[in-house]
Amino acid sequence: MRHGLGADPVRRIRERRLRRERPILRTGGWPVRAATRRLVVDDRGAGSALALAVVAAVLVVTAGLMALVIAFAARHQAQSDADASALAAADVASGLVGGVPCEAAARAAGLGGSSLVECALAGGVATVEVGRTVLGAEVRVTSRAGPGPLPAETRPP
Repeated sequence: MRHGLGADPVRRIRERRLRRERPILRTGGWPVRAATRRLVVDDRGAGSALALAVVAAVLVVTAGLMALVIAFAARHQAQSDADASALAAADVASGLVGGVPCEAAARAAGLGGSSLVECALAGGVATVEVGRTVLGAEVRVTSRAGPGPLPAETRPP
């Protein structure tokens, strides 16, 4: 029996077929496919990886936009609470409603879900600062309220 490449016709056919398909590595005389080469050259499955990357990017952008919308909504709600608190304090300071102005402001802020941070009165004008916690950060807004301008006929000259 002859040894070598010409001895086995099946082996020669197999080698020719492998040569056409992929590079061949020889270990111990038998051809072996170079699978590592295929991984570098072949791009099968790249569409799935790209689709996953696009979906992940869309999810990250959506989460960021949702956080931004939540923060804007909380800021507007805090501004509304600050306006109501300033009006409540100004009403008490002007004598329209009985009580302590800053306590009325704290009550009005609490009804909206915010907390009164600072309250100051100067000449019938109430200035309040209201805070609200959203996504771990505190949003603070300020509002002022007081008596309106006098009508034209009652203004001093």
